Parts: sequence; C-alpha cells; structure tokens
Amino acid sequence: MLRPGSHKWGYIRIITGTILGGILGFYVMHRLETNYKVSIPSLSPLSFLLAPQLLHLPLQIYEKMNERLRIYEAELKRKKEERLNEFEESSKF
Repeated sequence: MLRPGSHKWGYIRIITGTILGGILGFYVMHRLETNYKVSIPSLSPLSFLLAPQLLHLPLQIYEKMNERLRIYEAELKRKKEERLNEFEESSKF
C-alpha cells in the first residue's frame, strides 16, 4: 500500500516532467527551425561562400525555390492589399 506522501511526490514528478519536457521540446523545435532557415540558400554570391556544402545542388533547385518564394510573396502582398481595401471600404460608411 502506498504511503499518503507518495501521491504528492508522484504528482510533483508528473508536473515537473511535463514542464521540463515542454521546455526541451520547444528548445529542440526552435533549434530545428533556425537550422532549417539557415540552410535554405539564396542565389546571392555570398551564399556559396557561407554554405559551400550546398554547391553540389543543381541551379534548378535554387531557381525553383526563388520562383516559389516570389509567388508566395506576391500572394501575401495581394492579400494584404485586399484586406487594406476592405478596411478602407468599411470605414467609409
């Protein structure tokens, strides 16, 4: 049979493990995201100096990535302008 104090320590261990696990998980995901963002090259000449291990990738990959980025940025700009126009129209009334 468990002692009355053992339930208290069990709860403390569970809560502590949950909090520390959350902190560790957040840290690991943060590191993965920052490493992923650093590893995405651009077509600037300095990118080859900063990341020489990426030289073996074909130029087509870089072009595709930049094209997708241009499309994404244009879509974001269009959506932002639509929201601004909707806001201006609603404020006229």
